[in-house]
Amino acid sequence: MKTVTCFLLAIFFMGTCPAFLSADPADSIDEHWNSISGNIDATWENLESEQDAIWSKLEAEVEKKWQNFVHSTSKTWVNYNRNRDTRSSIDFENGTIILETVVEDDANGSQEARELLRRQAKTIFEKEIDPYHRILDGQIKGKKGNVISSDKMDRFINSELMTTIRKDSRPYRSKDGLMRRLYSTRIKMVPNHIDIRARKYLSLVEENAKRFQLEPQLILAIIHTESYFNPLAVSHCGAIGLMQIIPRFAGKEAYRFVYNRDKKITRQYLLDPANNIELGVAYFHLLRFRHFNSVSNDLKNLYCSICGYNWGPHNVKGKIIRKHSINSMSENEVYKILRQKTPHETQNYIKRVVERIPIYNNYYM
Repeated sequence: MKTVTCFLLAIFFMGTCPAFLSADPADSIDEHWNSISGNIDATWENLESEQDAIWSKLEAEVEKKWQNFVHSTSKTWVNYNRNRDTRSSIDFENGTIILETVVEDDANGSQEARELLRRQAKTIFEKEIDPYHRILDGQIKGKKGNVISSDKMDRFINSELMTTIRKDSRPYRSKDGLMRRLYSTRIKMVPNHIDIRARKYLSLVEENAKRFQLEPQLILAIIHTESYFNPLAVSHCGAIGLMQIIPRFAGKEAYRFVYNRDKKITRQYLLDPANNIELGVAYFHLLRFRHFNSVSNDLKNLYCSICGYNWGPHNVKGKIIRKHSINSMSENEVYKILRQKTPHETQNYIKRVVERIPIYNNYYM
């Protein structure tokens, strides 16, 4: 904790900053935004309803063939093929990839399963974050320890992956009335898979951290905790992308702050790492320098901001700051209060973020 505290107390503030950081733009435009926010909120509600309908449709299609419905989370990307009979699950926290398919239990089942799993493997290996990076670049090795590059992908799938397919011992009757059997295989990612992904976003993090007066180590620790650098992260509460932004709350506030206007922020917009990191870092700036500006001590302010990113600033202000004499407490006392008086998820969240900052201090030694 001592190392973390020393780092946090040494946060660097730029001598100059962009015009939109030197003043509070909301002071002069809040009245305007309030007048139109009803229409914007209605638009978001419609968009969320449409997304809920799409989600329900997917779930119904999957459950016709599968014994269980598996979906994406903040730390796992689940992808189904068009026919909903094959899926992949990439666990970005634990570094495992599971490929599964359910096929009719007949004489051709094994051959069909192999082909479906081969196609799904190619789908995830070729999935791009942007035109220059694939989501699994550098994170898969063959039996001989060689990194699987794009030119060696087919060979790896055919000579290694296809030899590890497991056939379930018993078939089952699916909701569509057919007897089906599950085939699966598992891939282990390299031990340093999180570090490999973190470095892909380093330039974006550094650029935005400098722009919004924050330390890149802090932002990297937040992304690590939020999504394990899963660019396709979607949580149960609708938070999206690397920094897990909810469009109509943090996304709305951050976009308004940065661009002085409102925007209907879509899932696709936030799945772009550049957009996601920009708005996530801007939102954390707002927590530090607007929502919690009454907490004068730098470290205590940061602790409150970390909790506010997870639990919401209004909860931290209403249930912690207004009930406890934060400014008269020691830094350790404030940390302890936040670890005791917040929801269990937030208690773990602040602990993980603070403990992970030193990991990224090593990037700058």
